[in-house]
Amino acid sequence: MVAGIKLKAKDIEMALRKTHGNYQLSAQMLKCSREAIRKRVQKSKTLEAIAKEEREGVVDVAESALQRAVLNGEGWAVQFTLRNLGRGRGYFEKSQQEITDKDGTPIEITVKRID
Repeated sequence: MVAGIKLKAKDIEMALRKTHGNYQLSAQMLKCSREAIRKRVQKSKTLEAIAKEEREGVVDVAESALQRAVLNGEGWAVQFTLRNLGRGRGYFEKSQQEITDKDGTPIEITVKRID
């Protein structure tokens, strides 16, 4: 809040849309604290929905950039995609550890991954 001026919901909505749901940037635009934005958004279902919608849009853009990188054959992107989106096809990191008892005899432990 600036010098006792109450933030209007329409101003917060405009700021959230312009900053794609970023509370800090919205606060800077409205010359208030990030906490003031967070509290007002938390109290309003409409503002909560706008912030969520804008953030989901940012994720969509990130996914598009990742897809372009995969299609361009960028190794990091291919590896990231397979490790995350390809898990159901068996592309995930496996680790092997040997656990022994006091005498140094290996103890067999089975770990089951639940998705």
